[in-house]
Amino acid sequence: MTDNEGRMLLSVEITADGEGVEIHGNQKGFDFLLDRIKRMSLNGNDHIHLLSREYGGEDLSDELIGQGNRKVGQVKVLFWS
Repeated sequence: MTDNEGRMLLSVEITADGEGVEIHGNQKGFDFLLDRIKRMSLNGNDHIHLLSREYGGEDLSDELIGQGNRKVGQVKVLFWS
């Protein structure tokens, strides 16, 4: 996995066997994810959405990383207090 010339990489995928989820990312991708989660809880929001371009966003990468995996185009992260 390369960082594609400094681009953010953040991909959420269902494993080939359908039994699990993998989150692939580079430093920029994980920094972005951690910042979004932190701001969600600090701002009193109960959830955030992460979307690929296919779903009208730019949060998730278009690349499929894991061989045989299926790409997830939308993720909802929920905060429970």
